[in-house]
Amino acid sequence: MTQAIGILELTSIARGMELGDVMLKSANVQLLLCRTLCPGKFLLMLGGDVGAVQQAIAAGTARAGEMLVDSPVLANIHPSVLPAISGLNVVGQRQAAGIVETRSVAACISAADRAVKAANVTRCGSIWRLVSAANATWWWRVISPMSTTPSRWPATAQARKDYWFTGQ
Repeated sequence: MTQAIGILELTSIARGMELGDVMLKSANVQLLLCRTLCPGKFLLMLGGDVGAVQQAIAAGTARAGEMLVDSPVLANIHPSVLPAISGLNVVGQRQAAGIVETRSVAACISAADRAVKAANVTRCGSIWRLVSAANATWWWRVISPMSTTPSRWPATAQARKDYWFTGQ
């Protein structure tokens, strides 16, 4: 199991490919995801032990320059977050739902991890992309029992100035 994931989001596909090579050579990490997000945006996700992931992300951010969008390292990621990224999570009975919206996929994944750890949530729904002509908005939803207090979830979004919606 991956102990930590590191995410490097960039505004250049070419720089993303270059930095993927740099990061993989800088530490003992596994490449989990390497893809374009929308025209001109690129995402790399690495996994491994916390120290190795931090070292690899540091190597990438040191060379990213002004093309860096975000670069979080998430230690002990919640087990439902990685399947949500790949769209494989099956969400059971829906009793209460929360949705967070971000302008960066790295911020979206980070907020999803914080939310499912902060509340009694068994699954994180798929991470979706809404694309307009100017930018991409990323969002996800969490599903929890009605007894869970959704009031704890907004703190995960507010820390990054993301948009939050919750409902039952």
